[in-house]
Amino acid sequence: MKKFITVLHFLIIFNIYADIELTPEELEGKKKFMTHCSDCHKLEGVLVGPSLVEIAHVYKDDKRGIITWAMRPGNKRADTLPMPPMLHVGKENLLKITNYIFAVTEGKEYKTSKKNEMFCTALVALMVFYYFYRKKLKKRMPKLQ
Repeated sequence: MKKFITVLHFLIIFNIYADIELTPEELEGKKKFMTHCSDCHKLEGVLVGPSLVEIAHVYKDDKRGIITWAMRPGNKRADTLPMPPMLHVGKENLLKITNYIFAVTEGKEYKTSKKNEMFCTALVALMVFYYFYRKKLKKRMPKLQ
């Protein structure tokens, strides 16, 4: 079952990007993206990391900024996991991935999702509440037998 889900995941992601004509370098970038980035990033919408559309929007005036960020990332959002460094990918391959990102996002408009932001804020608030009140909650909850 796990193997089936992995194959299905690959096919879904592969088909999302299949209809765009890419240069040989962008195709190489696509392969590298699928290997190193697609588990956390997708074209539109947040998976674990931001969407490719958001990345292209943030770095539209500084394409090499993506490479700099990927090599030594930080955590831009309090409600998300930090990105691991992609030093093992190398600058040359990160440049190919960057070119691919700008190719697949060309003509796509970045839209912030207030619904998603509100959900993340509520989730963080709930986690903070639970962290500080978990002992009191455990005392008040009846034990299940």
